[in-house]
Amino acid sequence: MRSLRTTWVYSPFGHNFVKTMLRLGETRNEVAVVANQRGAPIYAIDLADAILAIAGPLRTGEGTRTGIFHATGAGEAS
Repeated sequence: MRSLRTTWVYSPFGHNFVKTMLRLGETRNEVAVVANQRGAPIYAIDLADAILAIAGPLRTGEGTRTGIFHATGAGEAS
């Protein structure tokens, strides 16, 4: 079994937390969100690059066939 774990994905396309907060900030005076979560946001294109880097060796039989792969951005946000 193979799994890929990631964290908060953001992009100028589709729906994500950043775009939602920007939209709510334009329409509300106050926005309530949880303040006790931390994550390492990752740009969708960087995640796609990570997936290709992991999948390439798997397709050719050179990579690890089982395991959990992790793909996150650098740093931390809350």
